[in-house]
Amino acid sequence: MIKRLLVLLAVLCTWLLPALSQAAAWKIGVKAQTVGGGIAVRGSAPVLFANGTVYFNYTTSAANPNKVGVSVAPTSACYAIQKVVYNTTTVNNPASPWTRSFTPADGASQSVLGYFYAASLTVSASVASNGGGTISPTSNYTFTCGSTPSIDLVYNFIPTAGGSVSSISNVPAGAVRTGNFGTLNGTVTITIPKAVAAGLTGNVEMVGTFSSVKANAGYLQVALPGQSVTLSGSAIPSSGATFAWAPAPGNPAALTLTNPNTATPSFSAPATLDVSVSRYVALVVEDDELVTSALPVDEGGDGQQGQCNCYFGTHV
Repeated sequence: MIKRLLVLLAVLCTWLLPALSQAAAWKIGVKAQTVGGGIAVRGSAPVLFANGTVYFNYTTSAANPNKVGVSVAPTSACYAIQKVVYNTTTVNNPASPWTRSFTPADGASQSVLGYFYAASLTVSASVASNGGGTISPTSNYTFTCGSTPSIDLVYNFIPTAGGSVSSISNVPAGAVRTGNFGTLNGTVTITIPKAVAAGLTGNVEMVGTFSSVKANAGYLQVALPGQSVTLSGSAIPSSGATFAWAPAPGNPAALTLTNPNTATPSFSAPATLDVSVSRYVALVVEDDELVTSALPVDEGGDGQQGQCNCYFGTHV
């Protein structure tokens, strides 16, 4: 019995000794060399700059090889990875997160170092492709992400004469607008307070859209009661403009317009007219954006009983 046990132990030792001889201990040392990011090993909490160097120890064998995933990433949207140095290899400006799997084949003592930097932010403003205005100032504001600029960031959107500011896109939350959209010759100012700018984590590119479409309700017409009247409107610029005619406020009699959304609608003058009120039709011409308030065109009464000046013009 004892001989059998000795033989069994000898067999086990013969099998275990090669396996134990193949087992190897290895480690990975990780360190964030600057603030702004961290290094996570196998999903652990990121090792930050304040933690110094942290070692992760492993034991592996041919029958049980280790593969350890390491991830390097910024801890704030204001930061980016400058470079990663692992073992003897340097990777500059990698995409975030940078990841790699490590095995004992790379060495018994390995290292991963992460370097991070604060991004530079730019706040700018420009005019949309259709033109129609200017921006002041024309220069950009540039500052380090996470820092507070020394002044508020201010841009003025100025329409050309006869136009207005239709809209401004990409305005950051917390910015203050002065001036109204759609005001003829009205400047709109966007102010980004310093405290708001300090909280930005990406570039800001505001775009101002301007409009300067002008309407013309056509020549002054005089019509007899019941007479058919065809109007002749126009818009400058004509490209992209739409028309909308409607009876003017305070009309003494109802009017029914034919084709009111064209440049040349028609209607029949009322059978009974009040010469004290001579405005009968209003025209609004607009492009993609509503631009200005209505402006009456001189109607000028002719003083003849039973006749009227049959249009009322507006331009938008």
